[in-house]
Amino acid sequence: MKKHILKPKAHFVSIIIYLFLLPIYSEAIKIATWNLLNFPGSTGVTREDDFRKAIDQLNLDVLVVQEMASYFGVNEFLDNIMNYSTPGTYEAAPFYDGPDTDNSLFYNKSKIKLLSHQQIPTTLRDISEYVLEIKDGPGKGAVFRIYSVHLKSGSAISDKNQRTQEATTLRNYLDGLPLNSLFLVCGDYNLESSSEPAYGILTGDQSDNDGRVKDPINRPGYWNDNIAFADIHTQSTRTIQFGGGASGGLDDRFDLILMSYALETSTELIYKTSSYVAYGNDGQHFNKAINDGINGAASSEIANALYEASDHLPVLIELDPPKKANHYLTISSNSGGTTNPSPGNYSYEEDTNVVVTALPNENYKFNGWTGDVSSAKRNDNPLELIMDSDKSIAANYLRIIYEPLNVTGQKVLNRSLSQAEYINVLTWNSNPNNENIVAYRIYLIEGNDQRLIGEVNSTTYRMQMRKVDRNKVYTYSVLAANNENREGDSVYVTIR
Repeated sequence: MKKHILKPKAHFVSIIIYLFLLPIYSEAIKIATWNLLNFPGSTGVTREDDFRKAIDQLNLDVLVVQEMASYFGVNEFLDNIMNYSTPGTYEAAPFYDGPDTDNSLFYNKSKIKLLSHQQIPTTLRDISEYVLEIKDGPGKGAVFRIYSVHLKSGSAISDKNQRTQEATTLRNYLDGLPLNSLFLVCGDYNLESSSEPAYGILTGDQSDNDGRVKDPINRPGYWNDNIAFADIHTQSTRTIQFGGGASGGLDDRFDLILMSYALETSTELIYKTSSYVAYGNDGQHFNKAINDGINGAASSEIANALYEASDHLPVLIELDPPKKANHYLTISSNSGGTTNPSPGNYSYEEDTNVVVTALPNENYKFNGWTGDVSSAKRNDNPLELIMDSDKSIAANYLRIIYEPLNVTGQKVLNRSLSQAEYINVLTWNSNPNNENIVAYRIYLIEGNDQRLIGEVNSTTYRMQMRKVDRNKVYTYSVLAANNENREGDSVYVTIR
C-alpha cells in the first residue's frame, strides 16, 4: 500500500458511468475482491456498518479479501457484515494465519460449494487458492478457482523485484493446472503499470500457457497518477490519511482481477462482457476522495461508506453460464382445432423440452402431426419435442362422422301371387351432428371379411336385401360417408 501526497485537481475526462441499482436476481456468478485495510485492526467495529452498506448493495456470490488480520476478524466479518442482513447466507473458507496479513473468502453457500483450499507460499505473503463449484442454478457443477494475491508494495527496484518473484511463483503454479482450467487471480497487486515484470510474467506468452492470464478489460498502460485510467483506479479512496490507510485520492490501479483465457471460450462458465468494474468509481474522482461531491456511480451513502471502510475500492466481475443458442418453433393447425401453446412462432433455448397439445374443436378429432415430427411420434398427443434445431409442426384435425342413429334390422316374408321370398330390411335415422353427408353405405359382414352390398343417398334411411336365406344369420354394418369420401363409424346389426 503506497502513501500519497495531496495533488491538485485534474480536468474531468469523458467516461462511461456505471450505475448501481438495488440488487436483482441474475444467473451470473458475481465475484468481488477487496483489500479490507487490516481488518479488524483497532477500528474494525466502527467500520462494520460501512462495509455492510456496500456488501448489501453488491449482492455477491463470492467475496475474496486481502489484509485480513486474524481468525477472529474472519468470524467478525462473516457474522456482522456478510450475514448481518441475510443471516445464514454466507460461509467463510478456513482461515490460514500466515506471515503478515492474510486472505479470506466468503461465499453464498446455497449457490457455491468450496471443494478445496490451500496456500502457495511466497517470500512475503501467502497466495491463497480456493477451488469452488457452482452448487445450484445455472452452471450447476462448473468448477472454477480463485487465487487471492497481495503482492509487495512500493516503488523501489527491490519492491518490484519481489513482486516479480511472487508472480513467478504463482505463474509456475498456474502452469501446472489442467488444460483449460477456469480461474481468476484477484487482489492487491500494488502494480504501477502493465510494463512491470510481475504483470508480464502473469500475462505473457510462455512455452506453457496453461496458467497465462489476461486483463478482462484490456487496459494496459502506466496506471499510476494517470488521468487516462481514472475510471479504473481503486486506491486511495481518501485524500487524507486516517486509520492506517493511504491518502492522495484515487490515482492507482492496485486492485485487479485477471482471468484465465479459458473463461472466454468455456462451455461451463465465461466472463460476462462489461461486468468488470471498480465499484463506486465514476471516473470523475481522479486525485479526489471517493465521496467528494456528487458520485455518478454510487449514492452519497455508499460513497461515504466506501470512504470510511477501506482505502481500496472493491473490484467486481461476473461469470456466466454460456448462453445456449435459440431455436424457433412454428406451430400451426387446420380449421378443426387449435393447440397449446396456441399456433404461432416461439423461441426456445437449445435442448429445451417443449410439450405441445392438440385441442380439437367440437365434432372434430385429432388426426396426427405433420412437419418436423418423427414417424414414431406423429400420433402422440401431447407431443414432446427437444429443441435441437428449428422446427415447424402442424396439428391436423378431421370432422367426426358420427354413426347413424336407431339402426334396426328385421327379416320379413314377402308373398306374391306367384312366389314368396325373405327380405332383410334395414332402417336408420340421420345423426344431427353430422355435416356434408352424401351417402349411407351398407356392408355385409362374413367372418373377418366385409363386402359393400349397397349405397343410398343422404336422404334415404332404408335399404332392402332380397332373397335372403330364411335360416341364415346375417350381420350388417351401416355407416355414413361425407363429401370427401370419408366413412364414419359403423353401427352393426344382426338379423336372424
